[in-house]
Amino acid sequence: MIRRDRFEQWIPVPLDRVFHFFSNPTNLPWLMPPELATEIRSIEGGSSASAGVGTQITLSVRLLPPLPMRASWVARIVEFEPGRHFTDVQVKGPFRHWRHRHEFESARRAEADGTFVCDDLEYDVGFGRLGDAVARWFVADRLRHAFQERVSASKVSDGNPPQSRPRIAMVRPFLPHVS
Repeated sequence: MIRRDRFEQWIPVPLDRVFHFFSNPTNLPWLMPPELATEIRSIEGGSSASAGVGTQITLSVRLLPPLPMRASWVARIVEFEPGRHFTDVQVKGPFRHWRHRHEFESARRAEADGTFVCDDLEYDVGFGRLGDAVARWFVADRLRHAFQERVSASKVSDGNPPQSRPRIAMVRPFLPHVS
C-alpha cells in the first residue's frame, strides 16, 4: 500500500542558496541522518554540483544502524525546475515504490526572509500486510527522524556543507495518510 508523508520546514536563508544546496547531489550525506553513514557511490548525468532531469545517484546506506550491513539505493531525478522543485524516484533500493518531491518557496517569518521547504513522499515497502505494519510502526518513525535530522540554516548559509553536523530546529511532520 502506498503511504504518503509530508514534512515542512522554514530555513532563514534565501531561496537560491537553499535550492542550490538541496539540488547538489554531493550534499546528500549531509541531508541524511549520521547513523545511516550515507556514502555516494556514483553520480551519473547532470553535474556533481547540480542535479537535473536524468541525474542518477547511487548511494550506500546502513538501513538498520548500528548493524554494519549496507544497502545500495539508486535514485533518479525525474522532474527539475530550478528554484522551485525537483522529484526523485527510486530505481533500486529498499522500497517497492519511492517518490520524493522537494518544493521550495521564498517565505517571510518573524520579520526574516527565508525559504519554505516542503518534502512530499510516496512510498511502499512491499510485502503486503506485513509490509504495511512495518511501514506504520517502523518506517514512518524512521522517516520522521530522518527529516528531523535535515538541513539547518548553518548548513545552507553559504551553499556548502558544514564542518560539523548541527541539528534542525524547525520541522513539522504531518501524519501520514493512506490512499
